[in-house]
Amino acid sequence: KINVLSYGKASKLMYETAKEIIGLDYFGKGLLITHEDITEISSNSSSETFLTSSHPFISELSLAAGKAAVNFVQSSKELDILLVLVSGGGSAMVALPIQEISLSEKINFITDIMHASVPEREVNTIKKALSSIKGGKLAELSTAKLIVNCILSDERNHQISAISSGM
Repeated sequence: KINVLSYGKASKLMYETAKEIIGLDYFGKGLLITHEDITEISSNSSSETFLTSSHPFISELSLAAGKAAVNFVQSSKELDILLVLVSGGGSAMVALPIQEISLSEKINFITDIMHASVPEREVNTIKKALSSIKGGKLAELSTAKLIVNCILSDERNHQISAISSGM
């Protein structure tokens, strides 16, 4: 089966398109994390979860999405394929701070540096350091042996490690 995790500003369209291409015979389960309205998304299965999160700032919704993403990647079977659809904005929509700081401390710090006009790439570097899932850490938590990433870039130099903070 192919399990689909999609997050970022273009996640809704990416998810719906992937699901259509995969088809019901091969689709396993899905987790869509978006900042868009999810009421019009049709589900063919109880194995799909749709979450609304926040953008451009981290919030409690981001934390819930981060926990859901960890549970999702850890619930795959070893022989499942994990298809991860990533677009810009995912670093705000999906957050899970390191144990040493609280969510409110992370929110305040990231908000302060964004308001201080720290450039986006540098903010993403800081987000990775303060995250339990960014910078490839979410992939390390996956129980699926095969992970396929499809990445839609809105990052100024299209650096994969900068898109959604390299999740």
